[in-house]
Parts: sequence; structure tokens; C-alpha cells
Amino acid sequence: MQKCIVKVRPALPQTPVNARKYVGALLADWRRQCPLAITKNGRLIGLVCGTLDSSNKNAWIWYWMHQAFRGQSLTTRAVATLANYLFEEQDIYRLELGLRANNPGSRHVAERNGFLREGVERGKFLIDGERIDVFTYARLRDDPVSSVVPLPLNLTE
Repeated sequence: MQKCIVKVRPALPQTPVNARKYVGALLADWRRQCPLAITKNGRLIGLVCGTLDSSNKNAWIWYWMHQAFRGQSLTTRAVATLANYLFEEQDIYRLELGLRANNPGSRHVAERNGFLREGVERGKFLIDGERIDVFTYARLRDDPVSSVVPLPLNLTE
């Protein structure tokens, strides 16, 4: 099974038609979004994305992984790939992200990639009728480099 990462716009909708529409909308905003799809055997299994704030040289990082592929370090390695790309190619200085306080897997991804916890947004998300705290994290370009081995970046597909 070959692992690769390609620069495309993935879709969350359940039908191919809705997926194409979603992808089209993201492609239209290519100066503000920098998504990297995580694929396995040609199928989308996850995504990491940086939403760019070019005027401040910041990016908001977000990610997801299909549950069948969690626990394989793919998201962690894809975030390393995205962080390197944003720092080196997009001249971003600060990467930010927020994650549910009750999501240890997401926290692991952030911390392995050198993101430092900066605070807690209490009761930020309402999920299934329950208020969930959100941890906020950031990483600066001049912070120590992460030891995570990035996934290969393929910008041609």
C-alpha cells in the first residue's frame, strides 16, 4: 500500500456530485486555502489544511482522518508536511490550531509537531448537546523543528 500526499481539495459530502461542488468551491479560494489530501491507493483518507492569513503571515491548521486509518501516524506526518510547506514556501510565520479538549489523538498530532498549548476556550463547541472546551495551540517558524518525518509531497496530481 503506497502512502502519498497530494495537493488537492478534498470533499466531505457523501455523494460524488456534492463532492465535486465542494472541491470546486475550495479551488476557487486557492489563495486562502492550502489543503493537502492524504491518499492511500488513490483514495482520499484524510486531509490537512492551512487557512491563510497572508497579511499577518499566519495560518490556521485543521485536519481530519477517516477512522479506519487513525493510529498510523499519517495525520501527524501530514501536518509536518504542511507545516514545512507553509513555513518554507508560503513564508508563514505563525501556525495556529484548535482542538477539542476531549480528543487525545488530535492533541498528539499537534504536540508531536511542536505546537505549544496557549490556552483553553471554555465551552466553545456544542456537540450533541454538550459543551466542549477547545485547546488552542501555535507554532512559530523559529520554534524548534519537529522530529516527525513528513509524508512525501506531490504537487503534480
